Amino acid sequence: MPNILEELRNRILEAQSRLTETGRKLQLAQRAHEIASNDVAVWRAAFDSENREQQSRQEAAIASQPVFEGFVSQVEQIAQTPPDNEIATSAEAPPASPSETTNPNKTEIIRALLRQHPTGLTPPQIWLQVGEQFKHRPYMYSVLKRLKDRDEISFRRNKYVIRQESEVGSQPMLQ
Repeated sequence: MPNILEELRNRILEAQSRLTETGRKLQLAQRAHEIASNDVAVWRAAFDSENREQQSRQEAAIASQPVFEGFVSQVEQIAQTPPDNEIATSAEAPPASPSETTNPNKTEIIRALLRQHPTGLTPPQIWLQVGEQFKHRPYMYSVLKRLKDRDEISFRRNKYVIRQESEVGSQPMLQ
């Protein structure tokens, strides 16, 4: 019997020493994990800060681009000119309300702008040029989506591009 008790006591001491050693390793691993987590947070904050600065530099570069001076008057002229099929009926139609003549069609504004820029425009560039005519920015995106759904414009390389007359009847281009 004394051999069994002695053997059990030795095994308890051995298990306690293993428990102490693994506890120490666990504390070291937890400290290393905490340090790594802090490093990730610091680098993520630095990345976010640099990303915001880069976006503000891009927006400043876009804002510094000259706005096409005659754009608004051309859009108003296009919006007030009835399409060919409505010229005959325009004499019979009642005069338009004042709000309709002062506010050109928003869809036509965007079409005309994209026609002026055949290489395309990014959404921020479009907003910089039409923001005064639109009350809310989400409506501009709604108009762009509608034009895209109708295959009148396409979105490629982060730019909206007006589709050429020959492209409208063909299959949509891959993006």
